[in-house]
Amino acid sequence: MTAPFALVLAAGGSRRFGSPKALADFKGRTLIKLAVERVRAVVGEGFSVVVGAHADDLLSVTDLAPAQIIRSEDWNLGHAASLRDGVTRTPDAAWGALITLVDQPLVTADDLHRLISAWEKAPTWAAAAEYAGDHGTALIGAPCILPRAWFASVKALRGDRGASALLRSSSRVVRVPMPSAAHDIDTPEDLERLSILKG
Repeated sequence: MTAPFALVLAAGGSRRFGSPKALADFKGRTLIKLAVERVRAVVGEGFSVVVGAHADDLLSVTDLAPAQIIRSEDWNLGHAASLRDGVTRTPDAAWGALITLVDQPLVTADDLHRLISAWEKAPTWAAAAEYAGDHGTALIGAPCILPRAWFASVKALRGDRGASALLRSSSRVVRVPMPSAAHDIDTPEDLERLSILKG
């Protein structure tokens, strides 16, 4: 089986961050560059980057090759829009879509390899990162792999209902322990905190 087709979701408006989050520096690289390098190390050239709010800024200063660029025109309607746009453009030959987020810099290529390995054992199921929530409760979410059979459900999502909504409502999910996935960046303070953790 070939690797799933990967999507890097980077379409958000970065309202809480105050500037284009994908262009924020993390250990000498922008978040978008880090996300692209990580995915490329895992799947080669089989991936797309979904851009939206700050598309022109990202594309003018960052070389995202060899990624295919998908512009999400409805990014302001919520997370579901960019996920739908990415899944809609996933090649027909792909068995599934690997969903990654631009604001999870602690997730590594090894984490993604483990996720893919787990999914390949049950490719009609989803596979998702499992990590501890704020109160120690186990959560599942991105990065995740959604099988092609789920694509119709993805296209029906609206608003801020992303992949996590589908994962939580299904029993057909392979859970892959991934503590790094618990950390994302919403604010400049998050960026500073994670930079220290990484160091």
